[in-house]
Formats: sequence, structure tokens, C-alpha cells
Amino acid sequence: MLIMSLFNSIDNSITCDIPAVEPLANTSVTCHFPVNVSHSQRIVVVSFYEGRISREESNILDCYWLWGNMDCEISSGHTFNRMISNELTLEIPRVSTKDIGRYACKLSNMNPKDIKPCELKIKLVGKTMCDVPPVPLSSRASLTCYFPEDLSKTRANFRVHHGANCSDPACAVVTCEWKGDNLDCNTLRGYQFDRTVTSHLTVGIPTAQEEQEGSYSCYFTSSTPVRYEPCSLTLVTVTSSCSISRVTETEPASLTCTFNVDVNETRNNFSLVRFGGGDSKGVDIVTCTWLKDQLKCTTAPGYEVNNLVTDRLVIRVPRASRDHTGTYACHVTDSKASGFQRCEFILKPGVDIVTCTWLQDQLKCTTAPGYEVNNLVTDRLVIRVPRASRDHTGTYACHVTGSSVDGFKSCDFILIPDVPAVVLTVAIAVLVFIPVSLVIIFLVFKCKPRKEATKRVSSEETSLISPDEKISSSPPVLLKEEISTEILLAASAAVTCDLGRDCQTRPQIVTHTT
Repeated sequence: MLIMSLFNSIDNSITCDIPAVEPLANTSVTCHFPVNVSHSQRIVVVSFYEGRISREESNILDCYWLWGNMDCEISSGHTFNRMISNELTLEIPRVSTKDIGRYACKLSNMNPKDIKPCELKIKLVGKTMCDVPPVPLSSRASLTCYFPEDLSKTRANFRVHHGANCSDPACAVVTCEWKGDNLDCNTLRGYQFDRTVTSHLTVGIPTAQEEQEGSYSCYFTSSTPVRYEPCSLTLVTVTSSCSISRVTETEPASLTCTFNVDVNETRNNFSLVRFGGGDSKGVDIVTCTWLKDQLKCTTAPGYEVNNLVTDRLVIRVPRASRDHTGTYACHVTDSKASGFQRCEFILKPGVDIVTCTWLQDQLKCTTAPGYEVNNLVTDRLVIRVPRASRDHTGTYACHVTGSSVDGFKSCDFILIPDVPAVVLTVAIAVLVFIPVSLVIIFLVFKCKPRKEATKRVSSEETSLISPDEKISSSPPVLLKEEISTEILLAASAAVTCDLGRDCQTRPQIVTHTT
């Protein structure tokens, strides 16, 4: 009975709290977990439900663990310091109407009944506020008014004024009065209002013009003194910048477009352009178009976009390669190209694993720890791994100096449990012989996450030979550009570089990793 009582007293609930703040101020969502997540390494999700009664859910933070390292995806408009234990804190730098709603913190393998949501509320006392982000000429703009009370409950009449220090009703662009339970509104041409109001409302400006620039303020009938804080609409020239994470080949990368306007509000069409290849205008990699308030994006192969955009857009490259390198820019339709700052996508250089050099007809090789080479080379070079470990996993390629890197094909070194030791052979396409005195071979290595096993090997050693080598004693011909085989942890392994011809010219050989 005592054990049962102790068990029932354990609180497994996940809670959260959000300090109420004024509009446009900073606040945060703090999650409280029953376990230390950094020790249990469970998946963490923070979800947002717009409004008080909304079934539409969106994940604004998603953290997961790979090989003991945490990786997180964060939606635009939020920041996370990547610190997590029994708590985590997600920052909302600038609270607006789109942030008002319920939040829920979740852990994998948790009972949904143990998840206790929290709500973000606006706190405003003795004043009104408004907000209208800058937009380009003829673009869509949105003006938001914030009130210290819910006007749908108090039935207070209200107006939205245009003009500096103009409290006269003649300055109103929207005027609304309650007649019983119905709201009667008068809206000037060039503005839109759907008669939806609580403690805030939104006035739309479908195509912002120069005469609509300037100061706005929000008024309502009140029995107590109220301060009316103005806001200002500014028409701007659209500019953009971009940034790209620098990664090694085959790693995932991301490119971020940053605009000086909220494209989700202005509804501007835009594209990501890649320059190079002799085309001065560039090639569209991502093209996004607004169709009936829905953003439709098309992407070139090797790129991904999630159609979520504010003043930022993130384009993902699941597997970076040399085909992705180059100059990029984020373009907004009908805007000057001079306002779009370019960025470069550059892959990190490699790291030497084995370096072999010919010195007076003698091959001299040096190796990184954990690799061995026997200095015997013809059209193939074998590098052995006496005891395979996770440190050896990654992508390899054999490089010859003085030759185009396009001719060197890579393969993956992957560890899986419960298979015998095997030999990893890296087969390379036939190289064009270059009559130079120095030839260097590079073996490129890059760490990458563990993959699911796709092949089991039962023999003590297995070699994967180039498709061009058709000898009866060879294994079956492989036609894939990238050759993958799985290696048992702590088993022996080897890497063989097939050069496509006998190295009778006594080339110098070097092994290199990234």
C-alpha cells in the first residue's frame, strides 16, 4: 500500500508559463519537465494553438538527439538558447497578435493527459497601442490596434484615425458603433475591416499608397482617462540579404533569406536565384508565388522549403555537394536588384587521412591514427582500418592532384550492429592519365549521422570494385555512383581506391580528409 501511494504521488505532468506583457514587448515560454531531458535525450516539442479554442496546431520548437548531440528546428519569430534540462525557455522577442494563443510543451513517450497548456495574454493598462510594419509601395499592409479591454464584451465604440495628433472624428478611416449586439462600421476607401474585435483588431490596407503613409492611432469610448500611443506607416524599398551555413560535402545545410519587410503580410512574390555557369541573370532555385493568400513554392532538385515565411525564409539543402556551391541572392518581384545582397555557398575543405608521396622510386605514406596502408599501389590502393569505430564513419573519396574533382566519386562508411567484419572498397571511375611528375591521391572523410542498415555481409572480407574492372574473380559489378557498405563496430575494415589503371609512373600519393 505504501509503494502504491508513493507511485501515485509522483507528478509526471509537463507544465509551462508565459509572463503577460504589452504588445511588441519581449516575453518567453518556459517549459517544466518531470525529467532532465538532457539526460534522457527524449524528443521535445513546443506547440502553438492560435486563439483560445483552436484545433490547428503548429510546432514552433522541435528538438531531437543524434549520436548524443541535440539538434533543433525553430520557427521564425522565436529564439532558443539550446539549453535544456528540467526546463527550457523559448523567447518571443516581439509579441504581436500572431503570438496570442495557447502553448503546450511535449516529450516523446508521454501521456497526453499529463500535458498542461499555458496561454499568452496581452497586458495593457490605461492606454491603446498600434502597430503597422513598413511595406513597399502598392503592397499589402496591416494595422493592428491594441486596447486595454475586450471591446466585444464592454461594447465600447471605437475609431482608427489617420494623421498626426488628430483626435477629430473627421480623421477616422474606420468608425464603429455598437447597436445592440451588432457592430455598425464605416470604412474609408483604401481600407478593409472585417468587424472582428476583442482586445485587438486589424485594419487591412490592400495596396498601400503614399497618401496612406504617416501616423495612426486607435480610440475607444472610456469612462477613465486613456493615453493613445500612435504608430506610423512607412513605405520602403524592399531589400534582402542571405546567409548560408558552411558545411562539408554531404552534410545538410541551410540558406536563410532575410527581408526588410514581412513578406507574409505584404504578399510579395519572391525567388532564390543562383548565379554562375555563364548566365548573368542567374537561375531560379526557389520560386514562391501568392495565390489567394496561399504561398506556393517550387524548388529545383536538391533544395527544400517549408512555405513558412515572415521577414525570413529558410531553404534547406539535405545533402550538400559541389553542385550547390556558388553565389545566391533572394529576389523580390518588382523590386530593384541592387537591393538584394548576395552570399556565397562554400564547402569546407577536407582533412588528410593518408598522404603518399614518391621519393626516388620509393612510396612514402603517412596515415592518421586508426588507419594503415602497406605502400603497395598499382591501379588500386588499400587503406585498412584495424578496429572500426564511430570515428571512422562518414563519406570518403579518393582524390588525385592535378585532376578534376568531378571524376572522384564518394562512398559512405557506416557502422551497424550484429554483422561480421568486412572490407570497404572505394571504387573510383577511370581517371584520365596526366603525365606529371607528381600525382597525389586524397581520401576525403566527413563525419555524418548514423544510418539505418541496408545490407548485411557474412564474409570475412568483401571488396567493391569499379564497374570498369571486369575480372572473373571480382565481386558483382556495382553501377551506383555512390557505394555504401556497413561496417561492424570494432571490426576490421579497409578502403581501396581503384584508380582505373596501373600506377607504373611512380606517382606520389597522399591521403586527405575533410
